[in-house]
Amino acid sequence: SLNGLSKYSEPEKLVISDVVITAESEESSELMIADDYLKKAESLIIEGQLQEALNCLEKAIAANYKLDQAWYKKAGVLVKLQRYQDGLFAYDQCVSLQPQKYENWYNRGNILVRLQRYAEAIESYDQAIKIKPNDYESWHNRGALLRKFKRFDEALESYNKALEIAPDKYETRHNRGNVLAKLERYEEAIASYEQAIKLNPNKSELWLNQANALSALQRYQEALQSLEKALSLNPNNFELFKIKGNILGKLNQYSEALDSYKKAIEIKPDSYEICFECGEILVKLQQYSEAIALYEQAINLKPDSSEAWRCKGICLEKLEQYPEALVCYDAALSCQSDDAETWRYRGSLLSKLKQYPEAISSLGKAISIQKELRIAKSHPVS
Repeated sequence: SLNGLSKYSEPEKLVISDVVITAESEESSELMIADDYLKKAESLIIEGQLQEALNCLEKAIAANYKLDQAWYKKAGVLVKLQRYQDGLFAYDQCVSLQPQKYENWYNRGNILVRLQRYAEAIESYDQAIKIKPNDYESWHNRGALLRKFKRFDEALESYNKALEIAPDKYETRHNRGNVLAKLERYEEAIASYEQAIKLNPNKSELWLNQANALSALQRYQEALQSLEKALSLNPNNFELFKIKGNILGKLNQYSEALDSYKKAIEIKPDSYEICFECGEILVKLQQYSEAIALYEQAINLKPDSSEAWRCKGICLEKLEQYPEALVCYDAALSCQSDDAETWRYRGSLLSKLKQYPEAISSLGKAISIQKELRIAKSHPVS
């Protein structure tokens, strides 16, 4: 009977242990299935079959919801498919499953930037930096966002940190220069641009921004040299010709300034600002008829510009076309009735035309507007 018992008990144990084995294998096979789908998805990503990869990753997650690599890969695929909102949800899963992985926070920050949720992006980069304080990209991106928020001192700190980690990154040196320029620390900005230029001398924006900083310090000749470098790299850039014209104007090199502005107009004929500035240079060269043509171009682009109407009027007055000049002053005042300068020009012209009562009235307007402005300046609204 003892033998009988042992025979009886053996299969029972086997059955029990068999049940346990089955339960374990179901769970481990699900994990295996999830891993298989993940591996397959990785191959599909390499082949560029993103939608098929996404389907595999969905299956991996269905088999094992806590498989953080699947969420991570899924987020990456969704970013490539420009499905940023869905990608953010996937990165949210990553950071809740693996909050100690800096790349989860870093990539989450990047996707928040794509969604223009900049404040949250900064928080994400902060988390990444807590985990990995020497991560160049997080410091750099954080600096770029702080600059967007005009938090220039903090942006500068971020860029300095980024450069401690990776001193040979020209983008960071360039951005650091831009922040220093915003803080009006132009000497330091120029030094930062110079370091960036040493690392990458073929970026026209670097030379342009260096020229702007030199110009702010009234170092116009050096600024022109920087602009020439920029133009050799980017010969059809509107902005470069515009700034070059502006600097040449400050150096009283009006003919050269005019050439620059004309090049700018060729590139972008619909720029009000350039047409107006070109008109001003022509006035300096006493080429009033040509200046009128440019002011008319400016007026066509911006019909409510009291400034362009007034300047056209001044040129017409120089050419002794008084009735036409008066029409322009009136047009300027219909755009901006509190422009003291236009009232003064109008009064002066009416005086030339011997229309004294009207002249006195116009000049009186100019005086009262200037008086009001002085009072407003001495009693600013708090």
